[in-house]
Amino acid sequence: MMFVPQADPTLGCEWELQLLRENTLELADGILAFSEELGEHALVKPEFLQCCIEINTPPVENAADLEPALNSVAARIDAHARPLGVRLAAAGTHPFDRKPAIVTPSERYLRLADERSGAAAIHPVTFATHIHVACRDGESAIRAMRRVAPCLPALLAIGANSPYWHGIDTAYSCFRQRLLASNPTYGLPPYFESWEHFGRMVEAGIRSRTIESFRDLHWDIRPHGDLGTLEIRVLDAQIDASRIAQIAALVRALVVVAADAKLPDSAFPARLPHWMELDNHFRACKSGLDARIITSASGDTEPMMQVVELLFDLARRQSETLGDSELLADLERSLTSRNGAALQRSAWLQKRSCKSVARFLVESLHHPASLRATA
Repeated sequence: MMFVPQADPTLGCEWELQLLRENTLELADGILAFSEELGEHALVKPEFLQCCIEINTPPVENAADLEPALNSVAARIDAHARPLGVRLAAAGTHPFDRKPAIVTPSERYLRLADERSGAAAIHPVTFATHIHVACRDGESAIRAMRRVAPCLPALLAIGANSPYWHGIDTAYSCFRQRLLASNPTYGLPPYFESWEHFGRMVEAGIRSRTIESFRDLHWDIRPHGDLGTLEIRVLDAQIDASRIAQIAALVRALVVVAADAKLPDSAFPARLPHWMELDNHFRACKSGLDARIITSASGDTEPMMQVVELLFDLARRQSETLGDSELLADLERSLTSRNGAALQRSAWLQKRSCKSVARFLVESLHHPASLRATA
């Protein structure tokens, strides 16, 4: 398989936004109207479901560049949305909408919908943030993937932003991941020893008609050879662009450190038996930053925040080199109180209404600082 090498560890982001009806705040199947209005906008694309619009950034050199890049495109979409009676919001799930979503009528998406079994093609109405970090070569990407994979529960907890679904508090911090668990190509990836090993797996998947290409592997972390990146896909759609920039600062530093062949594997969280890693994934979905997760094959556990602190320790020096240390510090400070799931629950307490949560999400997309201070 081809991997397009990248000289510098640039960053890119995909941010899936919800389209909501302005009057009811329900999901709006409106992507076709946006396709006509926005034309061939290079940074905007339709997603699998018509209630979702995706922003893609070009590669940027600093994590701080992500916030203005995302906000400028979101503002352009919003300018087209308002005359249509549509607003934008960002979370992993919609707080109360129950209706089945409609698949976007592209050839690929319709084929995927036909191939999936039962309701799995329709009911997981979810929204994500994906962060791409450029890597020097395929071997570096696979090395970083192998070492960052045990960190995924902590990243999931940091980015958890989907506590409400179908009008109820699910008692999960990240319910999006549980909805996606019905699909066999989502979730935790296998471990690969080399780029060649990964390539053989993809070839076998294509030959067995399990996948058409590596793009059908929707794992929480995967190499993207065409772009020359390692893609972290475990995050819910984040509540605003500033939060994405902060998390991207952490993710990039971790990937750059993990790609370094001079460092031993022992510098990173230990690889555990598969059933333990699955359980850690579940614990992070359920309890987020308040979880206790398994840290050794003998069954030792630690508070999630202790593992999160280890990630910051791994990232801190590299983050300074990359020029992202201020954003990393902002993220570390914010985690002493709340992630997106906690913000949503605080918004619910204001009026004890999932509709008020949806309204909070709409407003916070454009006024994050003031709303965070009062939520």
